[in-house]
Amino acid sequence: MKRSISVKIATRLFLGNEKCFGPGIASLMDGIDRGGSLSAAAREMGMAYSKAWTVFQNCEEVLGLPLLQRQSGGRKGGKSTLTPEGRALLAHYRSIQKSLEDTGEILSMQLNEVYDMPKLKGSTMDAWVNMAQHHLACGKELVLATVTARSGSAPRGAGARMLVGSEGRIWGTVGGGLIERQTELLCMEALKEKRGFLRDFNLDTDEAGSIGMVCGGNVTIMVQYLSCRNEELLHLCAQTQKLLESCEDGWLISCLDEAGAESFMLCSSEEGAEYDSRLKDMQSDKLHFQRASTYCFAQRLAPGGTVYIFGGGHVAREFAPLLARLDFPHVVMDDRVEFTKTEDFPDARKVICADFSQFLEQVTPRASDYAVVMTRGHAYDLEVQKQLLTTPVGYIGVMGSRRKKDYVFGELRGCGFGDADLARIVTPVGLAIGGETPAEIALSIAAQLVQIRAQKDG
Repeated sequence: MKRSISVKIATRLFLGNEKCFGPGIASLMDGIDRGGSLSAAAREMGMAYSKAWTVFQNCEEVLGLPLLQRQSGGRKGGKSTLTPEGRALLAHYRSIQKSLEDTGEILSMQLNEVYDMPKLKGSTMDAWVNMAQHHLACGKELVLATVTARSGSAPRGAGARMLVGSEGRIWGTVGGGLIERQTELLCMEALKEKRGFLRDFNLDTDEAGSIGMVCGGNVTIMVQYLSCRNEELLHLCAQTQKLLESCEDGWLISCLDEAGAESFMLCSSEEGAEYDSRLKDMQSDKLHFQRASTYCFAQRLAPGGTVYIFGGGHVAREFAPLLARLDFPHVVMDDRVEFTKTEDFPDARKVICADFSQFLEQVTPRASDYAVVMTRGHAYDLEVQKQLLTTPVGYIGVMGSRRKKDYVFGELRGCGFGDADLARIVTPVGLAIGGETPAEIALSIAAQLVQIRAQKDG
């Protein structure tokens, strides 16, 4: 059974540091109001009469107000009623309690919304699409801000995104500082007007002081209004998630016309090239362009390519979380069940248990992808490299010593691979930072991938 979070608020009144009124005495007073008897009210609460009487005496003493009026004698025995002061205090208390209970219900709804929110995993593309889909499905309107172009030393590059709702920024960043604050205000305006904007920020030294930034450069930000009533948009989010999970290549094209109306297009690499010839054989992951009066920004579904990790050992377990933080989608493969547990690689697109000699039956590395080989032995490394050299994969990095490299390269030559083939292999893998521990080795490899991606993006 699904459990939910419930916020319970109990109200107690204090005079200075001394408690003078709370839920217990309020319940006693309700019982007296119903039945006209302190003893009956105490029994109803499972409280001794003497304790109930003491509670009233203490409360009256602290407040300096009479709360209870007792009447004794007669054939029907004594009677208790609330004084006018007691009745007024109880009414004010119940009013405050009701207001706080309403607040508790709102907090419960908000917390459960966060609790139910899908776990964000994988690349930045995964994250914002997942987050947008969740909020739109909950009936919330959003605005998506995207950095579409950057020059100079501006803080964030093309593809940086931020989601804004009626309460302000929900997720992401377009650079921080006052440029982000101005963008957030622009998003709030877009929410109000239900339309988008295209805005240029010039961060050169003359204008930097006016927005509190001195990094220099220029940034273009596209702001798009996302309606929760747009069924096509919800469908596009779901389809984008499916393609991201399958590691298929393609483009998500975001458009804004001169009237501020948004539109999105999800397409394969071939369809993208047909839509605009500039997307054909694109080396970069992002491109902004103009089509008639419509401004467009295209971004690959797997920016920078997918990283295929061969071997699920200690280094892989340190390496995979870094890739997730650095916006590299990744797939982990090993031939041992105990090294392919999804809980060990929660951010991986796929975790595959398969024979290393048959991995091409499971995955299809592309020219934009990376392969990092860190299996448990020379023989397995050799088998993986033999197959990788038959694919167009753009980067092959192999963990190991130079002695291991000489052995494996000798075997590869014996299999018919030449100097041009072997030149594709980077070994030892990673930047030379002197790392020795699994975490340090993972850091050096991740740094090298970031370096290669930056060079490719120019």
